[in-house]
Amino acid sequence: MIRFQFTARNPDGQHVTGEVLAVDSDTATRRLQGAGVYVTSIVSLGPVRRLPPLHRVSLSTQERLFLLESLAMFLESGIPIQSALLRLRMRTPNASLQLALDRIQKAIDDGATFTQAIQMGRIFPPSWAAVLMTSEKHGDFVRPLQMLHQLTVEANRFKREVLGLFVMPAILLILVTLWLWIFLVRVVPSLSFLIEQIGGPRSLSPTMKLAAQEILMTIQIGFCVFGAGFLLSRWTRRADREMGILQSWVPLWFPVVGSLTTQLHLIFIASGLQLQLEAGVPVVQAVETLSRSISHRTIRQDLLRAARELKKGTPIPEALGYIRIIPPMGRALFSVGNLTGKLPELLEFIVRETKADLMEHIRRLVIWIRTFVTLVSGVLVGLLVILFFKLLFSGLSDFGQAFYSRPAL
Repeated sequence: MIRFQFTARNPDGQHVTGEVLAVDSDTATRRLQGAGVYVTSIVSLGPVRRLPPLHRVSLSTQERLFLLESLAMFLESGIPIQSALLRLRMRTPNASLQLALDRIQKAIDDGATFTQAIQMGRIFPPSWAAVLMTSEKHGDFVRPLQMLHQLTVEANRFKREVLGLFVMPAILLILVTLWLWIFLVRVVPSLSFLIEQIGGPRSLSPTMKLAAQEILMTIQIGFCVFGAGFLLSRWTRRADREMGILQSWVPLWFPVVGSLTTQLHLIFIASGLQLQLEAGVPVVQAVETLSRSISHRTIRQDLLRAARELKKGTPIPEALGYIRIIPPMGRALFSVGNLTGKLPELLEFIVRETKADLMEHIRRLVIWIRTFVTLVSGVLVGLLVILFFKLLFSGLSDFGQAFYSRPAL
């Protein structure tokens, strides 16, 4: 493989420059012409023995949708796979995706199939690669790519709905935190000074200052932990993993968050099984593939055990019953789907019902957060009012005693 640097003109008449991998200059020129550009110059940069290591590929939802939709459109138009990949590389500014596409092109030139090259590029989860591998036998990549695009659109819509429920609680938390910060930084020192001036209890002013410092430190630690968790989730996000690292670390028994994590994994497992079964992937292979997509240790072990039971000949409902996050209703539906031959349809029903349950739990959590924040705000305001009037009455009492104890003139 040789890396070539090219200068070309796109259909809009603009000059474009970049790099392309090919076995020779003629092949590179044909690929560029297939990518829709007119080559004006091409220079060899030397053979490529080894590409830089590809640790992970980070893709946003919009980039993933662009990748699926564009690849399906190019292949449906009859454009060769290498030219389609080159078009995608020329249109994406994502450096990790560019490196992944280079690796895919090199793997295909070295004799790998398209699905094998996709697995080496790490741009799709293993369950998606299994769908493409099954479709590769029929020579049709357009339909599975469109199915994956539709799945991504629905997942993104559900994600926006979930995040939309947390908008108001997040705004309320930010406002309360700002108010508390201003209260601790501005109001508490003024009250401490007022207490010292009017001769209030000597232990009250140091106590207020110490409490304010501890609360400020707690707020700072909370912001640091939240920021570190957010940055960690963004930095460790991988295109070949459906679930983030934070969801993988949360114990399933953890209050509130554990149940939400369980439902998210159940949605992913049911939708992944449905997608693969509709594409013609055998159940055993589908369960094994999902075990490689799940990074949560407990759930992955359950999936591997279910796959082993399926290999032994255990009926599908009984084998899938070893996945402990599946509720009893789901196991009963597996039995019905296995008898009627409509297991993908019942998996879709499980996904739909689990999404509804998850949304209901999130609504309850949002109500609880609102109530908690409102109560905390009311308690803080009430304490401030009580403290203010206590100091005011104490000052008036001291002033009255001093006034009536004056000697008469």
